[in-house]
Amino acid sequence: MFSNPPAAESLIAAIEEAGVFSRPTFSRFIALMTGLIVSMGRRTVSHALVAIERIREGHWSNYHRVYSSAKYSLWTLAAVLVRQVVALLPADAVIELVADDTVDGKNGDHVWAKSAHRDPTRSTRTSTAIRYGHKWLAMCVLVRLEGWDRPWALPILSGLCIPPKISAQVGRRAKTASQLARQMLARLMRWFPDRKFILTGDYQVVTHQTVGFAQRHADRVTVIGRLRGDAGLYAPPKNPKAGIFHGRLHQR
Repeated sequence: MFSNPPAAESLIAAIEEAGVFSRPTFSRFIALMTGLIVSMGRRTVSHALVAIERIREGHWSNYHRVYSSAKYSLWTLAAVLVRQVVALLPADAVIELVADDTVDGKNGDHVWAKSAHRDPTRSTRTSTAIRYGHKWLAMCVLVRLEGWDRPWALPILSGLCIPPKISAQVGRRAKTASQLARQMLARLMRWFPDRKFILTGDYQVVTHQTVGFAQRHADRVTVIGRLRGDAGLYAPPKNPKAGIFHGRLHQR
Protein backbone atom coordinates (compact mmCIF):
# COMPACT_ATOMS: atom_id res chain seq x y z
CA MET A 1 0.00 0.00 0.00
CA PHE A 2 1.05 3.59 -0.55
CA SER A 3 -0.19 6.98 0.58
CA ASN A 4 -1.46 9.52 -1.93
CA PRO A 5 0.53 12.74 -2.43
CA PRO A 6 -0.98 15.43 -0.16
CA ALA A 7 -1.14 17.92 -3.04
CA ALA A 8 -3.34 15.51 -5.02
CA GLU A 9 -5.76 14.66 -2.20
CA SER A 10 -8.46 17.11 -3.32
CA LEU A 11 -8.34 15.81 -6.91
CA ILE A 12 -8.40 12.17 -5.80
CA ALA A 13 -11.33 12.83 -3.45
CA ALA A 14 -13.25 14.60 -6.23
CA ILE A 15 -12.71 11.69 -8.65
CA GLU A 16 -13.86 9.20 -6.03
CA GLU A 17 -16.92 11.29 -5.17
CA ALA A 18 -17.90 11.58 -8.85
CA GLY A 19 -17.94 7.78 -9.14
CA VAL A 20 -16.02 7.76 -12.41
CA PHE A 21 -14.39 4.35 -11.85
CA SER A 22 -15.25 1.08 -10.22
CA ARG A 23 -13.35 0.41 -6.99
CA PRO A 24 -10.60 -1.82 -8.53
CA THR A 25 -10.10 0.49 -11.50
CA PHE A 26 -10.01 3.53 -9.25
CA SER A 27 -7.13 2.17 -7.16
CA ARG A 28 -5.15 1.27 -10.30
CA PHE A 29 -5.84 4.67 -11.86
CA ILE A 30 -4.55 6.47 -8.75
CA ALA A 31 -1.43 4.30 -8.74
CA LEU A 32 -0.82 5.06 -12.42
CA MET A 33 -1.39 8.78 -11.85
CA THR A 34 1.22 8.73 -9.09
CA GLY A 35 3.66 6.87 -11.33
CA LEU A 36 3.15 9.32 -14.19
CA ILE A 37 3.84 12.26 -11.86
CA VAL A 38 7.16 10.91 -10.59
CA SER A 39 8.40 9.23 -13.79
CA MET A 40 10.87 10.90 -16.14
CA GLY A 41 10.91 10.87 -19.93
CA ARG A 42 7.95 9.50 -21.86
CA ARG A 43 4.79 9.19 -19.77
CA THR A 44 3.77 5.68 -20.73
CA VAL A 45 2.02 3.03 -18.67
CA SER A 46 5.16 0.89 -18.66
CA HIS A 47 7.31 3.76 -17.36
CA ALA A 48 4.73 4.52 -14.67
CA LEU A 49 4.73 0.87 -13.57
CA VAL A 50 8.51 0.91 -13.26
CA ALA A 51 8.26 4.01 -11.03
CA ILE A 52 5.73 2.34 -8.70
CA GLU A 53 7.15 -1.19 -8.92
CA ARG A 54 7.67 -1.57 -5.16
CA ILE A 55 4.16 -0.42 -4.29
CA ARG A 56 2.32 -2.00 -7.24
CA GLU A 57 -0.42 -4.47 -6.43
CA GLY A 58 -1.59 -7.21 -8.80
CA HIS A 59 -0.38 -8.15 -12.25
CA TRP A 60 1.02 -5.45 -14.54
CA SER A 61 -1.50 -6.27 -17.28
CA ASN A 62 -4.35 -5.05 -15.05
CA TYR A 63 -2.91 -1.54 -15.24
CA HIS A 64 -2.78 -1.61 -19.03
CA ARG A 65 -6.46 -2.59 -19.09
CA VAL A 66 -7.35 0.69 -17.37
CA TYR A 67 -6.90 2.37 -20.77
CA SER A 68 -7.71 -0.53 -23.09
CA SER A 69 -10.84 -2.17 -21.70
CA ALA A 70 -12.06 -0.46 -18.50
CA LYS A 71 -15.38 1.38 -18.88
CA TYR A 72 -15.76 4.91 -17.56
CA SER A 73 -16.87 8.36 -18.73
CA LEU A 74 -14.05 10.56 -19.96
CA TRP A 75 -16.33 13.62 -19.90
CA THR A 76 -17.11 13.02 -16.21
CA LEU A 77 -13.41 12.63 -15.45
CA ALA A 78 -12.62 15.76 -17.46
CA ALA A 79 -15.26 17.75 -15.58
CA VAL A 80 -13.62 16.84 -12.27
CA LEU A 81 -10.18 17.90 -13.54
CA VAL A 82 -11.46 21.15 -15.05
CA ARG A 83 -13.20 22.18 -11.84
CA GLN A 84 -10.03 21.53 -9.87
CA VAL A 85 -8.02 23.75 -12.23
CA VAL A 86 -10.60 26.54 -12.42
CA ALA A 87 -10.72 26.58 -8.61
CA LEU A 88 -7.20 28.06 -8.75
CA LEU A 89 -8.66 31.20 -10.34
CA PRO A 90 -10.54 33.99 -8.54
CA ALA A 91 -14.28 33.32 -8.44
CA ASP A 92 -15.12 36.33 -10.62
CA ALA A 93 -12.17 36.08 -13.03
CA VAL A 94 -12.56 35.55 -16.74
CA ILE A 95 -11.33 32.07 -17.72
CA GLU A 96 -8.47 32.50 -20.22
CA LEU A 97 -8.09 29.57 -22.60
CA VAL A 98 -5.38 28.71 -25.11
CA ALA A 99 -5.73 25.95 -27.69
CA ASP A 100 -3.11 24.47 -29.98
CA ASP A 101 -2.58 21.29 -31.94
CA THR A 102 0.29 18.82 -31.70
CA VAL A 103 1.21 15.77 -33.76
CA ASP A 104 1.99 12.52 -31.95
CA GLY A 105 4.09 10.43 -34.33
CA LYS A 106 2.98 6.82 -34.89
CA ASN A 107 4.99 4.65 -37.27
CA GLY A 108 3.06 1.39 -37.05
CA ASP A 109 1.32 -0.01 -40.13
CA HIS A 110 -1.91 -0.75 -38.28
CA VAL A 111 -2.32 2.34 -36.07
CA TRP A 112 -5.97 3.34 -35.85
CA ALA A 113 -6.85 6.65 -37.60
CA LYS A 114 -3.23 7.37 -38.50
CA SER A 115 -2.80 10.12 -41.08
CA ALA A 116 -0.23 12.50 -42.55
CA HIS A 117 -0.06 15.85 -40.75
CA ARG A 118 2.07 18.95 -41.03
CA ASP A 119 4.65 19.07 -38.24
CA PRO A 120 4.77 22.72 -37.09
CA THR A 121 7.96 22.27 -35.08
CA ARG A 122 9.97 21.00 -38.07
CA SER A 123 8.34 22.98 -40.88
CA THR A 124 9.73 26.27 -42.13
CA ARG A 125 8.49 28.98 -44.47
CA THR A 126 10.12 27.29 -47.42
CA SER A 127 9.52 23.62 -46.62
CA THR A 128 6.77 21.59 -44.99
CA ALA A 129 7.64 18.60 -42.82
CA ILE A 130 5.10 15.77 -42.87
CA ARG A 131 4.68 13.44 -39.92
CA TYR A 132 2.49 10.35 -39.72
CA GLY A 133 0.45 9.79 -36.61
CA HIS A 134 -2.33 11.45 -34.64
CA LYS A 135 -3.06 15.15 -34.48
CA TRP A 136 -4.42 16.25 -31.11
CA LEU A 137 -5.92 19.55 -30.06
CA ALA A 138 -5.09 20.51 -26.47
CA MET A 139 -6.98 23.19 -24.58
CA CYS A 140 -5.37 24.80 -21.53
CA VAL A 141 -6.38 27.26 -18.82
CA LEU A 142 -4.00 30.10 -18.03
CA VAL A 143 -3.39 30.16 -14.28
CA ARG A 144 -1.20 32.64 -12.44
CA LEU A 145 0.34 30.85 -9.50
CA GLU A 146 1.79 32.58 -6.48
CA GLY A 147 5.54 33.15 -6.75
CA TRP A 148 5.63 33.07 -10.56
CA ASP A 149 5.79 36.14 -12.80
CA ARG A 150 4.19 34.40 -15.78
CA PRO A 151 1.02 32.35 -16.19
CA TRP A 152 1.03 28.57 -16.54
CA ALA A 153 -1.00 26.83 -19.25
CA LEU A 154 -2.58 23.85 -17.48
CA PRO A 155 -4.08 21.33 -19.95
CA ILE A 156 -7.69 20.38 -19.24
CA LEU A 157 -9.16 18.90 -22.44
CA SER A 158 -7.87 17.23 -25.60
CA GLY A 159 -9.43 15.83 -28.73
CA LEU A 160 -8.32 13.86 -31.78
CA CYS A 161 -8.46 15.66 -35.13
CA ILE A 162 -9.74 13.25 -37.81
CA PRO A 163 -9.34 14.24 -41.48
CA PRO A 164 -12.30 13.55 -43.82
CA LYS A 165 -10.40 10.84 -45.73
CA ILE A 166 -9.56 8.96 -42.54
CA SER A 167 -13.04 9.45 -41.07
CA ALA A 168 -14.54 7.41 -43.91
CA GLN A 169 -12.11 4.59 -43.21
CA VAL A 170 -12.61 4.41 -39.44
CA GLY A 171 -16.33 5.25 -39.42
CA ARG A 172 -16.01 8.38 -37.31
CA ARG A 173 -17.12 11.93 -38.01
CA ALA A 174 -14.38 14.19 -39.34
CA LYS A 175 -13.31 16.90 -36.91
CA THR A 176 -10.96 19.80 -37.48
CA ALA A 177 -9.08 21.70 -34.79
CA SER A 178 -11.65 24.51 -35.05
CA GLN A 179 -14.58 22.12 -34.58
CA LEU A 180 -12.95 20.51 -31.55
CA ALA A 181 -12.20 23.92 -30.03
CA ARG A 182 -15.85 24.95 -30.37
CA GLN A 183 -17.03 21.64 -28.91
CA MET A 184 -14.74 22.01 -25.89
CA LEU A 185 -15.72 25.64 -25.42
CA ALA A 186 -19.43 24.77 -25.53
CA ARG A 187 -18.85 22.06 -22.93
CA LEU A 188 -17.01 24.49 -20.64
CA MET A 189 -19.86 26.97 -20.99
CA ARG A 190 -22.31 24.32 -19.77
CA TRP A 191 -20.06 23.36 -16.86
CA PHE A 192 -19.57 26.99 -15.82
CA PRO A 193 -22.77 28.84 -16.76
CA ASP A 194 -21.81 31.97 -14.80
CA ARG A 195 -18.29 32.44 -16.15
CA LYS A 196 -16.89 34.27 -19.16
CA PHE A 197 -14.16 32.94 -21.47
CA ILE A 198 -11.36 34.25 -23.65
CA LEU A 199 -10.01 31.78 -26.23
CA THR A 200 -6.67 32.36 -27.96
CA GLY A 201 -5.51 30.20 -30.84
CA ASP A 202 -3.76 30.11 -34.19
CA TYR A 203 -5.34 30.18 -37.64
CA GLN A 204 -6.43 26.54 -37.37
CA VAL A 205 -8.35 27.12 -34.13
CA VAL A 206 -9.74 30.64 -34.59
CA THR A 207 -11.51 30.36 -37.95
CA HIS A 208 -14.57 32.10 -39.36
CA GLN A 209 -16.72 29.43 -37.71
CA THR A 210 -15.06 30.06 -34.35
CA VAL A 211 -15.63 33.80 -34.70
CA GLY A 212 -19.27 33.14 -35.60
CA PHE A 213 -19.64 31.02 -32.47
CA ALA A 214 -18.19 33.85 -30.38
CA GLN A 215 -20.57 36.35 -31.99
CA ARG A 216 -23.56 34.18 -31.08
CA HIS A 217 -22.33 34.12 -27.47
CA ALA A 218 -20.83 37.61 -27.37
CA ASP A 219 -21.90 38.12 -23.76
CA ARG A 220 -19.68 35.25 -22.60
CA VAL A 221 -17.05 34.42 -25.23
CA THR A 222 -14.18 36.41 -26.73
CA VAL A 223 -11.77 34.89 -29.25
CA ILE A 224 -8.30 36.15 -30.17
CA GLY A 225 -6.58 34.99 -33.33
CA ARG A 226 -4.56 36.06 -36.34
CA LEU A 227 -6.16 38.38 -38.87
CA ARG A 228 -6.10 37.71 -42.59
CA GLY A 229 -4.24 40.04 -44.87
CA ASP A 230 -7.48 41.47 -46.29
CA ALA A 231 -9.13 42.08 -42.91
CA GLY A 232 -10.86 45.45 -42.61
CA LEU A 233 -10.28 47.31 -39.35
CA TYR A 234 -12.99 49.80 -38.49
CA ALA A 235 -12.29 50.73 -34.86
CA PRO A 236 -9.13 51.82 -32.99
CA PRO A 237 -7.65 49.47 -30.40
CA LYS A 238 -8.83 49.80 -26.82
CA ASN A 239 -5.24 49.31 -25.68
CA PRO A 240 -2.73 50.55 -28.29
CA LYS A 241 0.17 48.75 -26.59
CA ALA A 242 -1.62 45.43 -26.72
CA GLY A 243 -2.53 45.90 -30.39
CA ILE A 244 -6.05 44.47 -29.99
CA PHE A 245 -8.40 45.72 -32.73
CA HIS A 246 -12.07 45.28 -33.42
CA GLY A 247 -12.59 44.33 -37.03
CA ARG A 248 -14.35 42.25 -39.63
CA LEU A 249 -13.14 40.10 -42.48
CA HIS A 250 -13.88 40.87 -46.14
CA GLN A 251 -15.08 37.71 -47.85
CA ARG A 252 -13.48 37.01 -51.19
